[in-house]
Amino acid sequence: MSLHRVGFLVFAMALGSIDACALSATGQTDAAYIGATVYDGIATAGRADMVIVTHAGRIAAILPGLNYRAPKGTEAVNLHGKFLIPGLINSHVHLATSANPLAAKAYLIRELYSGITAVRDMAGDVRLLAELKRETEFDEIPSPDIYYAAVMAGPAFFQDPRTHQAARGRVVGAVPWMQAVTVRQTCRSPWLKLAVPGRPR
Repeated sequence: MSLHRVGFLVFAMALGSIDACALSATGQTDAAYIGATVYDGIATAGRADMVIVTHAGRIAAILPGLNYRAPKGTEAVNLHGKFLIPGLINSHVHLATSANPLAAKAYLIRELYSGITAVRDMAGDVRLLAELKRETEFDEIPSPDIYYAAVMAGPAFFQDPRTHQAARGRVVGAVPWMQAVTVRQTCRSPWLKLAVPGRPR
């Protein structure tokens, strides 16, 4: 199980330093993370001595720790003195503008251990992005969840040399993840005709 999907990160504070790490792996077993102070964005202050109960890698319940006893078969993890926050989302990253798998994986690890549990790539090379997403979903690499977008723009946009890097080996502006939109294409597409100035609706 990739515990970044649990959605919370542990912040351990010791000797004045802060060491951030994802909740430790427990396979697909149920787990109870006991005793942490939870900052969930709902309460106005942190809630001390709480229990995060997970089932199959998902948060099932957040409970007060008072008198809590983990059921049989549930792994109990002691988090007294630690703090939990919701995982953060970085909605603007560039993992594959220049498709470099090693650099992308190093960046994803850094994001994960910085508290990021989901990233959205802004129209990089989808050939690499799809592979990174597959490896993430199969728990083959430590990574936040990955989402990505395509770019549809006018031909002038694809003069940017970065777009050529993201379509390397193919014609920039003519790949599924980076398409140049022209007036001719617009006129041939019934659903885009509405966007052409002067055309009757």
